[in-house]
Amino acid sequence: IIFDYNTPEQKEWFKNVCSSIDCSYIIVGCHKTAYAAGPYVSLGKTFIAEWGPVFDECQVDLVLSGHDHVFTRTKNLINSEVTNEKYKGTVYIEGGAAGPKYYAIQSTENQDKWAAVVEQRICATVITLGKETYSTATYSNSGALLDSSTNNRKRFGTIDETYTKDEDVEAGTCKTEKT
Repeated sequence: IIFDYNTPEQKEWFKNVCSSIDCSYIIVGCHKTAYAAGPYVSLGKTFIAEWGPVFDECQVDLVLSGHDHVFTRTKNLINSEVTNEKYKGTVYIEGGAAGPKYYAIQSTENQDKWAAVVEQRICATVITLGKETYSTATYSNSGALLDSSTNNRKRFGTIDETYTKDEDVEAGTCKTEKT
């Protein structure tokens, strides 16, 4: 689910979307980050105060963001606290830089508790969804593995293990190249 958070109405919309879909994973994409380690710490605090409880309620697995240009992966969090509960909590990843624009890393309140990784570099993250777990692997622009993690899914929808994109490509609902 990709959105930008600006209005209270979005929370109800988001909850409705999450409650009406049968899926094993909910992955959220948004520009601004929740757990900032760069110059936008105050925006991160606002974001997590407004949306953290919603993500917890909706059992969001993973939140992907940018904005600070600092690669950050949190530990599994619920109510802004680290949790070791197998089927609860959300991981937040800020994608790092994708070009020459870097911001300085800033230590934030409780960063040592919530942050698994904080790096200032160009990187890309690969997400792999499995039947019971999802994994992330983040690579530097030179191809070196910077970070990896495996987490349990939070929801128990169905996964169609026989799915291939060929059906959607033939139907025209999935584009594999520019037209």
